[in-house]
Amino acid sequence: MKRVLLFIGIPIFLLGDFAKVGTAGAKFLGLEVGARANAMGGSYIGVGNDASLVFWNPGELINVEGKSLFTNYISLFAGVKHTSIAFVSNQDIKGVIGMFFSEVSVGDMVETTVDFPDGTGKTFGYSAFTFGGSYGKALTDKFSVGVNLKMLGEIYGSYSKTYGWGFDVGTLYYTGWKSFRFGMVIQNFGPDLKPGGNYFNYVNGEVQDTFNYSPYPLPMTFKLGGAMDVLKNENSKLTLAVCAVHPNDNLENLRFGAEYGFSNMLFLRAGYAIRTDEQGISFGFGIKGLNNKLSIDYAFSDYGALPDIHRISAGMSF
Repeated sequence: MKRVLLFIGIPIFLLGDFAKVGTAGAKFLGLEVGARANAMGGSYIGVGNDASLVFWNPGELINVEGKSLFTNYISLFAGVKHTSIAFVSNQDIKGVIGMFFSEVSVGDMVETTVDFPDGTGKTFGYSAFTFGGSYGKALTDKFSVGVNLKMLGEIYGSYSKTYGWGFDVGTLYYTGWKSFRFGMVIQNFGPDLKPGGNYFNYVNGEVQDTFNYSPYPLPMTFKLGGAMDVLKNENSKLTLAVCAVHPNDNLENLRFGAEYGFSNMLFLRAGYAIRTDEQGISFGFGIKGLNNKLSIDYAFSDYGALPDIHRISAGMSF
């Protein structure tokens, strides 16, 4: 029990009141992927066992058996569409390799200028993407590490674009005390992005100066969390999880989640996020079929003043 209290105390200690200004760019990298993980409130370290782990913690990829294919689609507020796909293959002693792709797109927006504040009659869009490869390996029977190397880009219609790279590094450690495990991950570590082109500074409706766009950092995030199976028998399994999230451009927050599985076929999930801007309670369910080879998951997330979000994910193992 002392070990559990110590682990819970670590993320709470990290949640100091260190207010920050939202100065990071490429915020699409912070969109959370997967209905299972989001139904648990984003407390997804030490829980997953499929290809979606490349979006959460590559240090857990050793939990994938055989080959795994994962796909996810989200229709967010303000017309934002988010699609992700990942494939992972366990190569036994050689480690686990994977690849992934994620894209965000926004519907047409009305172009406005100083002279035409109600619109010029033209429209423009925004899109962003990331793709890359993953590798994970068990260094001992209890400790594993993993890394993602990703290429990424943001395209601001016909006005500007920028491309760059980054990587994630994660770990997972099985303590040997019952089923308790914990892990850490640093996501989106890399050089600043700098959009091409320039923009105008207007004074009284007239162009006064022309400037180049300034570089901006990636939304680097540190996560520390863990999970434990508090109930496990032939027909039932109950997993509890907690995760502390430390972004570089916002306040720290804390996630809690639970998953109950019946006969490894039907899963019920719930989660709660503390100190986020709008995200609060979440819940969902999952179904496995075809000898546990096919999975379909659903998640509902309450975003307070913003519209609720519904997520659907599908996966296949072979």
